[in-house]
Amino acid sequence: MIKVDEAQTALEQAISYWQAKEWKLTIQACAKALALDQNLAQAHKLMGDALQKTGKKKEAIGYYKQAIAIQPNFAKVYVNLGSLYANQKQWQEAVDSYRQALKVDPELLAVHEHLARILLLQQQQPEVSVEPSTARLTVEDYLHQGKLFKLQGKLEDALAQYHLAAKVAPQEIKVYREIVDVSERLGMWQDAAKYCRLILQLSNSSGVSVSSPQQALLSSSANQSPLLRQSQDSQKLNSTDYLDLAQNSIKEKKYKAAITYYHRAIEKQPDSIEAYLGWGELLSRLGAREQGIACYLQALKQVQDNPEIYYRLGNLYQKESKWSQAAVCYQKATQYAENYAEAHHELGEVLSHLEQWSDAVVSYRQAITYNPNFSWSYNNLGYALIQLGQWQEAIPIYQKAIELKPDFPWSYYNLAEAYSMLNKWSDATKLYEQTLQIQSDLPHLQQKLGNALYRRGHNDLDRALKHLMLAIEQEPYELLAYHQAIAIDKTNVEIYLKLGDILVEQGQIDESVVTYQMALQVHPNHPDITARLQKFLQKKTLIAS
Repeated sequence: MIKVDEAQTALEQAISYWQAKEWKLTIQACAKALALDQNLAQAHKLMGDALQKTGKKKEAIGYYKQAIAIQPNFAKVYVNLGSLYANQKQWQEAVDSYRQALKVDPELLAVHEHLARILLLQQQQPEVSVEPSTARLTVEDYLHQGKLFKLQGKLEDALAQYHLAAKVAPQEIKVYREIVDVSERLGMWQDAAKYCRLILQLSNSSGVSVSSPQQALLSSSANQSPLLRQSQDSQKLNSTDYLDLAQNSIKEKKYKAAITYYHRAIEKQPDSIEAYLGWGELLSRLGAREQGIACYLQALKQVQDNPEIYYRLGNLYQKESKWSQAAVCYQKATQYAENYAEAHHELGEVLSHLEQWSDAVVSYRQAITYNPNFSWSYNNLGYALIQLGQWQEAIPIYQKAIELKPDFPWSYYNLAEAYSMLNKWSDATKLYEQTLQIQSDLPHLQQKLGNALYRRGHNDLDRALKHLMLAIEQEPYELLAYHQAIAIDKTNVEIYLKLGDILVEQGQIDESVVTYQMALQVHPNHPDITARLQKFLQKKTLIAS
């Protein structure tokens, strides 16, 4: 029997070719790895990547599907499938794939964006032009365009539109209010203050009776800039006073005011770590990640050895899918606080995304050392061990994860996967059944359970077939369940017909012909099979001619 380590060696060679952008050599090395071990999900995924690079998109889809048949929580494969389907304008398939990716990893920010864009296209909403024509546009046109950009989170584009509106209508106060709002969101405090002063000047010159800047603000709008609400004796306040004001503003959900107070606190005390942490945390809560990153980077210019700043900066980089930057930040956090369990755990998360499994194992073990009761560290450590082929080592890790969090289905599922790779089919069957009781709709669960029952022994064939037929019903485009069902019941015409029809739908005419021919060997005169086979043989003949 071929040893697994030979297949791993071939896979490592394929990865090296991939990194060198040798697509054809990558395909050859992946083919060798899969010839040695068909259960290498990473090899199927890499083969799909390389085929996609060479323009063979249909073939790539097939390998991606094999990868997730073996490893159903392979988020990157769902992402790649979604991108392929989107490029082919198969919108529903793309949506389904992206949703599966987010089901496995809800923190995939780019996938959220892709999914939102496709859903907008499906609703046939017109795209917003980035550079609208300036011909005969009114101030309302610019304001409308700016608000659309703001809703999309394109603050710089929104600001540009508002400045154009100001050129058209230089006396229009509502334009400057929008400029102040966006400037504050972008952290452009001096610009925001400048336009606040301009609003006050315009208000006074237009005959509005005001006794103070605060009253001018309240008289014009209930949603004004906090910069216009400062006390006239603000110079008497110190950094701690501004921090208290910021906290009170957050409790009252006056977030713009809170940001202003944090800014003032830092002006009073530039090395105020508490102000930076509060400011950055608020920006993160508001979804202003880029500004949050800028805030923490500014803090590090003042204090270079604070682990909490590095940890929070790593969080934001991680949410932006900037894995290398996040890894550096978490490493710095653990450098300055060795017992920082959360930083060790998140470093493991980042290294896993980078598929640096050995280093991820080290980080998760460190996290467990300093926090032995966090189930996610055990669960993720087990997954990294499975990626390294260390299935026996993964078993006690997943058992501990289940002990700490007995209602999490993926721990049972992955423990079942480890037992399956060790051919311990009774244990695998038990764990798949427990998974089914907790969450019955996990991807490929019915197929995995059916396969485990089949491998366990002939006494379970009826149950195995039942679960495989459920798998076919739930996920009709996953071909592995068809082949396993046929292995159990070679006389079932329905399975052959369904498989043949799906292959035709996927454009795999040769494979469908082979399927119908296999069916005819069992049922030589079956009219439906004969009709289908003749139809596609004629089609092949026409194509060949």
